[in-house]
Amino acid sequence: MDWITESIAIGNYLDAENEELRRANDIRSMLCLNGKWRGVRPESIQLDALDTYDLQDGPGNNPDIFRRAVESVGRLSRLHPKLLVQCHAGRSRSVIVVVAHLMRTRGWSARETLSFVASKREIALTPGIESLLEVPFLRVAAP
Repeated sequence: MDWITESIAIGNYLDAENEELRRANDIRSMLCLNGKWRGVRPESIQLDALDTYDLQDGPGNNPDIFRRAVESVGRLSRLHPKLLVQCHAGRSRSVIVVVAHLMRTRGWSARETLSFVASKREIALTPGIESLLEVPFLRVAAP
C-alpha cells in the first residue's frame, strides 16, 4: 500500500484483507474495483464506508461505472479519510481511477498525473485501460 495523497492510498487485495495494516494506517474507507467486497457491510470489516465496482483490466469498461468509481474516490476521501483504493494488484485499475480523480480535481493532464502517481507507487497499466482517461467528465473540475 502506498499513499498517493494525504488521504488516498492505493493497494492490492492483500492490503485490503489485512485488517492490521488498515488499522495501522487509519484506513476508514475503501473502494474495491474487483467486486470482491460486494455485499460486505463496512462495519463488519471495521470501516466507515465501502464502495465496490466491477472494473476489468484493459479496454471495454462501462464509462458510467468508471465515472461513479472516480466520484467515489472524491466522496470517500472527503467524508471518510483515509481511503484505500484497491483492485487485484493495485497497479492498473486502482491507478487509473485515482489518476482520473486527480485529473478532475487538480486540473492536471493525464501524462502529468500518471507521472505523479508513478512517483509514489509502481504502476503497470494494462493495455487499453488508459482510454478511460479520455472520457468527457474528466475535462471539467469537480465542484
